[in-house]
Amino acid sequence: MKKVPKVVVIGLDAATWTVIRPWMAEGKMPNLAKLMKAGVSGTLESILPPITPPAWTSFMTGKNPGKHGIFHFVETEHGGYAMNYANATSRRSPTVWKLLNNAGYSVGTMNIPFTYPPEPLNGFQISGMDTPSETSPFIHPPELREELVKHLGGIQL
Repeated sequence: MKKVPKVVVIGLDAATWTVIRPWMAEGKMPNLAKLMKAGVSGTLESILPPITPPAWTSFMTGKNPGKHGIFHFVETEHGGYAMNYANATSRRSPTVWKLLNNAGYSVGTMNIPFTYPPEPLNGFQISGMDTPSETSPFIHPPELREELVKHLGGIQL
């Protein structure tokens, strides 16, 4: 039986190595230091415009805003002036985790911006900062919510 590699990707929005590396050296971030020592790390260059919605959507799709369709926190309706908050339904390109699922891999994502509503996945997804409220369906599969509440005592966005 072929062994499937396990991969963890951690994205730290607006983090800078000039702060993180000294903190790790001082022992303030031992878990991150251990992960980095055993793995690889790097700096990603942002896209234009360098703000959360298009940057994270480019990270999760590998496409620029012109291809994935998310340019800002809000979007206007075609032919009008009404504005809506952008979310996962605004995205026009598949995510890397959906592509991995299609290739037979199980995937889990947590707290990634602009993943609400969560995609049905082979694995799990807990959506990020664009989740409207703690009562909205922001976890897939839905039964995972009960398990998290049972073990963690609640869920805080």
